[in-house]
Amino acid sequence: MMRYTVMVGSRELEVVLRETRDGFVTEIDGRQRKIEVARLDRSSQYSFRVEDRSWPVFVERLPAKRGSRYVLGLRGVQTEVSIVDERERAAAAFDALAGASGDGEEKVESVIPGIVTQLLVALGDRVAPGQPLLIVEAMKMENEIAGEVEGVVQSIHVEAGQTVNAGDLLVTLGPKVTPNEN
Repeated sequence: MMRYTVMVGSRELEVVLRETRDGFVTEIDGRQRKIEVARLDRSSQYSFRVEDRSWPVFVERLPAKRGSRYVLGLRGVQTEVSIVDERERAAAAFDALAGASGDGEEKVESVIPGIVTQLLVALGDRVAPGQPLLIVEAMKMENEIAGEVEGVVQSIHVEAGQTVNAGDLLVTLGPKVTPNEN
């Protein structure tokens, strides 16, 4: 079971997501619903089935400093959605209290247990804030794991097919300009 804070426009929702044998059960503002999500043809199109109704939804991921940001398109209307899980919310609160480390290094850790299905970067690649670095499959869903800073991939600590736990180190990003660059 995971808890999320979801912003849909200016509306904030508390969402609890629980996996079942045949999909998920969500609780939004105290109301439970069974949902199923399926990606269509490796595109940005998904099928969302809520109870016994289904909708085709266009999903585009946006860069985010923390959590995940998306544009969802349904029946020609696009809406921006931000999602932050309970771990990310706690990390943001800690960062606000502790301040930034200032060393220019970011250690990207898994926020969920799952299987690394795809590495999207290689050693030495330059990355932008919010750029997906790898994909972890959890609860039958692909989750893009992104860094929060601009930088260079200094080490990759996992490989495709590897099982990871929440908190496992995945990728280390260093400053965007390395000492050997001119």
